[in-house]
This record gives sequence, structure tokens and C-alpha cells, in this order.
Amino acid sequence: MLTRFLTAATLGCAVMASPALAASADVPADTADNAAKAMAVPNDNFPAEWFWARDEANWEKINSIVGKKATDLVVGDWHNGRDGGQPKKIEDYAGKPLIIDFWGTWCGPCLAAAPKVSALAEKYEDKINVIAVCNTARGDKMVEAGDKAGMKIPTAMDLDDKTKDAYGVQWWPYYVAIDSKGIVRAAGISSAHVEDVMKKMIEIEAGETEQASVPMTPLTNPNLPRIEPAVTVQASWLEGSEEKRGTLNAMHGKKAPAFTVENWMNSEALTPDKLKGKIVVVDFWATWCGPCIASIPKNNEIAAKYKDRGVVFIGVCHPRGVEKMGEVVEEKGIEFPVAADTSGSTNEAFNVNSYPDYYIIGRDGTVVVADARNDKVEEILDAMLKTDATN
Repeated sequence: MLTRFLTAATLGCAVMASPALAASADVPADTADNAAKAMAVPNDNFPAEWFWARDEANWEKINSIVGKKATDLVVGDWHNGRDGGQPKKIEDYAGKPLIIDFWGTWCGPCLAAAPKVSALAEKYEDKINVIAVCNTARGDKMVEAGDKAGMKIPTAMDLDDKTKDAYGVQWWPYYVAIDSKGIVRAAGISSAHVEDVMKKMIEIEAGETEQASVPMTPLTNPNLPRIEPAVTVQASWLEGSEEKRGTLNAMHGKKAPAFTVENWMNSEALTPDKLKGKIVVVDFWATWCGPCIASIPKNNEIAAKYKDRGVVFIGVCHPRGVEKMGEVVEEKGIEFPVAADTSGSTNEAFNVNSYPDYYIIGRDGTVVVADARNDKVEEILDAMLKTDATN
């Protein structure tokens, strides 16, 4: 991109921490290690797009605790806890999976996610436990900030960052999934996929799915993905270095996340049915982003050039500054369909990390290129349309 904007709304609040979970004492160390490796994420149950991990170092830290026995919580008094006191020992939550929401009173994305997580906790309360651990920094504001944000799940302040360090928290909010036996199954989950993880944990407990026995190929594999039919992703099409594209490359060939947008302009609401069989170019932009504004004339040109060939160009506006979307559309002359991602969930689901970011979706609804270079969008479309002509 011409420049990069890393915001709390799209990347969460980043931190560095050191994991300190131990293998279960109930089995020999080598057996525990093998079991942990078999549960390494991403896997068939927990796909890469459900996580915030951006590179191999993120995955390594996550997998340093996955498959291992979860440590007890080192926290203060509970707020919103159950009558008689909320447990601090993981074994006291046995019988149902447990989701731990690591959050901070200073973290905007954490506070924004609080009502949704609370609603999910209520929705699945018979099948899963959900608790929150508030970061030590500014933890004295926990009750006030949590109540104001609409957090209704039990929450307690971490004491001297001991729980954060034990679970290797790398960003905020940071969600950890623990099964009914006290084993960590996933960590670093994206806010947009907390419910997906809850459902999967419930399915696993019910015996409806089997755990993946072999880890997936590392996301940092230098081999570029092959997208069928016949479109091979070129390295020159991709924004960012290979080592930083792990999560993005993992999206190639997979079904594109759903759009959760509103306030459409220049078009009626474009539902999945209306986009079926279309090639879709998604332009993630922001009203405050200079390079985004500068790209409008070229984007108008691309949208018009390929419109009659079954290509739809859509602009998805970032939540910060979204109230100015209509004004920018009118003043800057945006001619293609535009919609507002007011919750930020669509940006998050697509792992957007800079602006503008371009994603190309094939006629079958799968991602062909995630985060394409600005100057390669036409080349990618031409390659896809050439494939159309030869099939």
C-alpha cells in the first residue's frame, strides 16, 4: 500500500508476553508433548482465519500452550461472579468447555466486543462457561469500565500480569478455549470467530467431530497457493512479504467471510444471492485514509471497465470515520457500490491490516487473492477472465 495504518479497531491492542503453561502431570512428558503436537492449530477444527495470528512467531507462541493443561487463574475478586464465589481453579470448571476473555479497561476493541461476548455467554450458558480476566494495567477501573461497556460475564483483575503471562497473551482482546478436561484447545482467537469456536468446542464435547490428528502445513510455507481452476496466484500480485502473509495466504481457496455491512450507497444491498457467480473486488477503505481517497478515480475506472464482464467492485468503509462515508462518496465521486462496516467485524473477518486493502473473490465464492497490490488488481482480473474464456 502507499502507506500503512495499524489501528486498534483492526488489529486489536498488541502486547508481548511469555507463555508458561506446563504439560499435564497426569501423563508422561513425551506422551503429553505428542498429544499437544497433535492438537496444534490451525487444524481441521480450528481454521487459520479464526485467529489473529499474523506470522510464524505468533503461531509458535499459541501452540506453546495448545494441547497442554491450563493453569489456574491468579486473579483478585470477581465482579458479576456466581453466588458463593467464582472459581479460580480450572478444574472447578470441569464438565463444560471454558472460554477466557483477556481484556483491558484501556482497550477499545475489548470494550466493543464485551456486549457480544456477554450475549454469547448467555446464549450457550448450558453448554459452555465464559469468564474474563482484566489486565493489571488500569485494572482499578475494571468494574466501572466493564459495566459501562455492557460486560455481564464474570470478570476479575489479573494480579501482577501472572495469568496473562501464563497464557502467553499477545494482543487484546485475547480469547483462550479450554475443554472440559482442562486442556487448552485454541488461543489468540479473533473476536469475529468467538461463537464459531464456542460451537466447535460444544461439538467436540458432544463427540460430533473428531480432533485433527495432524497439524496443517505451516502458514509460512513459501509455496504459493494454487487456485482452481487454472489461476495460479503470482508473488507479484501480493502485498507484503511472505513471512508476514501467513494468515492472508491461508485464506486463498477458502470460502470468503460473510459481509456484515449496512447503509449501502450506489446500489441496493448486495446479498450473497446477488453476488453468486460474480467476481467480486472488495476495496477496504477509510474516510480518513489519504491513499484510499487518491485511489477513487482509478477504482471508478476499474469498476466501469469490468462491469459488463460479471465483475462487481465493492467499497467497505472502516468503522472509524464511517459517519462521513456519505459525504466522501458524494464529494469525491465514488461511483461503485459502497457499504459501512460499522461494527468492524467484516474488516476483522478478512484480516485487513492496512488501507486500502483489495481482496478478489472468485465466482465460486472463494478468496482468490487476499490483500492484492493496488497496481495489480486489473492484472488479476484479466487472468481470471482469461480462465473463464478457456473453461
